[in-house]
Amino acid sequence: SAVLAAAAFITIRRIGQSETSLVLSMWFHSAGLASSAAPLAVGWPSGKAVLTGPVDSACLLVISLTSFSGQFMLSRGLQTQPAALASAINFLQVPLSYVM
Repeated sequence: SAVLAAAAFITIRRIGQSETSLVLSMWFHSAGLASSAAPLAVGWPSGKAVLTGPVDSACLLVISLTSFSGQFMLSRGLQTQPAALASAINFLQVPLSYVM
């Protein structure tokens, strides 16, 4: 929701005053890993967890690297740019994801 996104942007700006973008990105991805570990361990929602093959693993690695770099750049932008400009650029997510 827009309220939660705004809260996340404000949090990143406040924490970003004392931490680097790399630290923020590491915490973001660590929290995502921690919150997905328990459902994955029990196989939720499909009922069983399966190991991926080499091609799927490579795709997941590329997705995780691009996600990390995107989060890093978003955190850096929120630290260095005025809030209005940084959040306005966020509207480009949908058209850029369509192009890619």
